[in-house]
Amino acid sequence: MNWQPIETAPNGFGYMLLYRTGLSIFIGRRGGVREAGKWVDEEGWARHPTHWMPLPDPPSQERT
Repeated sequence: MNWQPIETAPNGFGYMLLYRTGLSIFIGRRGGVREAGKWVDEEGWARHPTHWMPLPDPPSQERT
């Protein structure tokens, strides 16, 4: 999946990759009641992303 405008991000989707133009890529989510629906990173800091995409699947746990 390609980067999508933040306005298209689903509600209640949980954590996702977020991008803030010119600054960074981070994991975050739309905040709940306490954060008044703002976007927050994993540490709870308010952020202002411009784009989003789902997190990739984790690597398989195959034994080598």
